[in-house]
Amino acid sequence: NKFLKKNKKIIEKNFSNSSIALVDREKPYSAILSSIILAAFANKKKMRSIIITNMLYENINKIYKSFGFENFFIVSNLSIYFKNIYTLILSIYFTIYGVLQVKFFGFNKFINNFYVSKILIGDLIYDSYIKNDKNFINPKINLKLLRLIFLSCFKTLRIDTLFKKNNIKFIFVLTDCYATNEAISIRLGILKNIKVFKRLSLGFIKLYYSINHEKDFKWKIRNTRNT
Repeated sequence: NKFLKKNKKIIEKNFSNSSIALVDREKPYSAILSSIILAAFANKKKMRSIIITNMLYENINKIYKSFGFENFFIVSNLSIYFKNIYTLILSIYFTIYGVLQVKFFGFNKFINNFYVSKILIGDLIYDSYIKNDKNFINPKINLKLLRLIFLSCFKTLRIDTLFKKNNIKFIFVLTDCYATNEAISIRLGILKNIKVFKRLSLGFIKLYYSINHEKDFKWKIRNTRNT
């Protein structure tokens, strides 16, 4: 509360047709540091800024607004599902397709060949699936897997829609693993030739480039500390 009272709105009003997207990690410290970086970048580039998030938590939302951010894009929650029926139906279709792929061809086929919006997400889903509960010992089709496939498909379709409707030039993320908004945004951004920056723990930023050879994502990473 003391920080919110003292903080100032440092983001400038820009009416550019181009935008910069920040994928929110929904943590107070990350929101503060990311806001400073994003505001400086957006002000310098004279571009609009968009905060991509799953949930507008009151405390996190207050942090962003204290810096002057106003444009938020909610990726997935219960109310969003029913406001986007076409995306919901398409996500169910992809979920059924993914489950059938696992059932008849196994997890390896799913990991290497499950695409949505032209990006590979099978590996991200599997990483999320085996992260907890020792699911890597005996992976199988269960409610957890169904939920992960559906949510990942919905997130991918939603973020893809955002990128199509907005002239996104830069994306800022804080992580790049599992079936998260960040990892999905990185792959969609690379597919669309959007420059993607990742903030590291020491404050350095890396820029991801894309090389997509057939079905594999190969990454080139350049340290842009002095850029």
